[in-house]
Amino acid sequence: MKVRTDYVSNSSSSSFIIKKDAAKAAKMFLEDFGSYLTNCCSCETLGETFHAGVIEKGSGDDWYDWMSPEHFAEIYTQGEYDCDTDSHATPKNPDDIVSLSFDCDDWDHTGMMYLVFLYKYFKKFGFEPDTSCSEQEFPPKEQDSFLGKILDRLNPNAPGNTSHEDSH
Repeated sequence: MKVRTDYVSNSSSSSFIIKKDAAKAAKMFLEDFGSYLTNCCSCETLGETFHAGVIEKGSGDDWYDWMSPEHFAEIYTQGEYDCDTDSHATPKNPDDIVSLSFDCDDWDHTGMMYLVFLYKYFKKFGFEPDTSCSEQEFPPKEQDSFLGKILDRLNPNAPGNTSHEDSH
């Protein structure tokens, strides 16, 4: 759990960090979702407070560089866009990522759903998302949203899920 010594609001966040094979996890994420995130960022909202964070080799500190998932995908696949020159810079190298993190404020239900799904995504593929720095219990024991409840119902392996087809 995070301990704060500065101003504390009523809002807290949930998060996870991938340190083991962070570059590999970032490359997989970018291969699976990078094109979508860079081409369709206006199609849907990922939540108001959902962020990706990275620490790169040689950064000299342990502070995350936080950004939207769309910006993360852009700078590591296309390079950051420069409005003045109407061009992209050279993309950053995901091999330089030594720690990858995602976080979201707990009141942002849309962002929290994406956070839960990404946690499950990384866990499924053998990465070890660490939730020890999350301010809230994460992942939540049950989905506290309508979408989460629908998805849990569709998942035949979800705890307590019984099929309606069995009773027909």
